[in-house]
Amino acid sequence: MSVPFKKEGSMIQLYIIKTSKSYNPKDMWSTYDEEHKFFTSIDEAKQWLSETYPKCKRVKMYADDKNGKSHHIGYIYSYKNYDWSHETGKKEHWIEQHWIEFRSVKTIHFS
Repeated sequence: MSVPFKKEGSMIQLYIIKTSKSYNPKDMWSTYDEEHKFFTSIDEAKQWLSETYPKCKRVKMYADDKNGKSHHIGYIYSYKNYDWSHETGKKEHWIEQHWIEFRSVKTIHFS
């Protein structure tokens, strides 16, 4: 995997966990993909998010530290999706949530 090289400081990583479920309330959410995107700035990452998820519902995502304090670490983007079933020939609908965490990544220089 190739990432943009930044000589000093750290890069921004978006750690994306993609989940989905059917409209049936008894069905469970399942993870179907993980993705990593790298950017040279938070603004560049936010621009990519606004272009990738333009009309999605967005809510803040939090994580607790060891003292129990919550910290805003990213966003959950939710949207409805569908595809044509190859078996039935009908549209199949489901809900998707992409859990996106912002991380700071520092490049290790071996030379």
